[in-house]
Amino acid sequence: MTPYNTWDTQAQLGYLKDKGIEVSNKQAENKNWLLAQIKKSWYETEDKAEEGFGDIKSWVFDTYVV
Repeated sequence: MTPYNTWDTQAQLGYLKDKGIEVSNKQAENKNWLLAQIKKSWYETEDKAEEGFGDIKSWVFDTYVV
């Protein structure tokens, strides 16, 4: 379950604005388009977080001295 599915239009537009995604008035009226843009941005953010965790984990194990 993803939280953005329950957001109202203003919350969706706010999220997209925070991500630097410009939305025209016509696009703002299309709930499916908004959800698709949020979903794409959401997974990119998730992937970056997982990548960052992997980098930190590698650094910790590489620097651990027995």
